[in-house]
Amino acid sequence: MIIFYVQVIKKDYVFTIYKKIKVNDKIVIIASDIIVNTLKQEWFKNSAEFNKNIYILTNFKGDVVFTTFNIDLVINEQYRFYNVIKEIEKRNTKVGLIHDKYSISPKYGIFYLYDKSNHFVSMVAVPLSVINGSFNRLFLYYLIIIIILALIVGIIYYNEKKHKDKIDFSNNIINIVGSPYYLILCINIKKDRYIRIKCSEDIIKFIPADDSYSNINKLISMVVEKGTLLDFTEAFSIENIRKLTESDKVDFGGDFQYILMEGYKWINIRLLYDKAVEKDYAVLCFKERDIEKNENLSI
Repeated sequence: MIIFYVQVIKKDYVFTIYKKIKVNDKIVIIASDIIVNTLKQEWFKNSAEFNKNIYILTNFKGDVVFTTFNIDLVINEQYRFYNVIKEIEKRNTKVGLIHDKYSISPKYGIFYLYDKSNHFVSMVAVPLSVINGSFNRLFLYYLIIIIILALIVGIIYYNEKKHKDKIDFSNNIINIVGSPYYLILCINIKKDRYIRIKCSEDIIKFIPADDSYSNINKLISMVVEKGTLLDFTEAFSIENIRKLTESDKVDFGGDFQYILMEGYKWINIRLLYDKAVEKDYAVLCFKERDIEKNENLSI
């Protein structure tokens, strides 16, 4: 156990550490006194001067037992620690920080350890200017981080927008190039599959968006004029497309007639392929040529 008291004659602050033990069925008390004034404040002096903190030890009432500051000056301001202890007791927390509103200048923030098991309250008084300075530095660090992150986000957004604008521009150019064609199919050469890229409204219900190329080839063959049917089926079969695309680049096709209710019409079919762009895909394009073909035939 530990008790604290003030000697009546010398007015010294004393810790008494004692323990009851049993010896030969008798209770014996072993005690030792520690006089606070004999503790060397020089042990803390350099540290206190360096970081401007004040270390204080009080009992649960607020009586100052030890401090690295001027003990006489602290004792003269004893009533302030009574108020500090009352505020700590109201909080009912073991560890915390309170603002010392009782001192005049400079103002301190008091970090405390309030542990009833050791009978004392440990305090470290830190100037609020130091605490606020640390807060300001921390705020500045976070502000710099936020600015850096904002710049990174801005750069990413700019690059994404620039990339999107480039894609939109490329798509517009592709739309211009593809505008004469009423049907464009992208063919997966290896898998014998196609994806519908473009299709006019009058035939879209007959052309699935994604299907076997051999199936759509048979469907188109049904409307091709019989005189050129063999040429069409041989030229645009998946087997011939695979053979043609063994070359690095392909621009292959011709004019064919297909049957409508009102008669025959000419179309131009072209197979386009570039291994450097996409080695597994070719593009099949269909364009009406009826007016141009009839004008040429009439000459």
